[in-house]
Amino acid sequence: MPSSRKIGQEIAAHGIMSVAVRECHIFNLCVHPHHQRRRLGRQMLRHLLELLIERKAETAFLEVRDSNAAARALYAAGEVKQIPLARRTRRSSASPSTLDSR
Repeated sequence: MPSSRKIGQEIAAHGIMSVAVRECHIFNLCVHPHHQRRRLGRQMLRHLLELLIERKAETAFLEVRDSNAAARALYAAGEVKQIPLARRTRRSSASPSTLDSR
């Protein structure tokens, strides 16, 4: 389920998620470099959370690369809790996080 925000004719931010069996998986949340530091990431995250609540999801999962300080700060400022991962299955050094929609 894609969602996007435009500024003028340009897509400034987008998010992609899937909801099934009361679980949401946020696959992508991106803000174009020219539009970063304008709270668009926070707005997009809030929008995705509203969508998952509408669809009766109780939990959302996402992965964040350890090197992505801006994303980690965004999620740390919200209702995001990091959950442990038994073992890393990718070489991407991503850390899983979970959002509690309640």
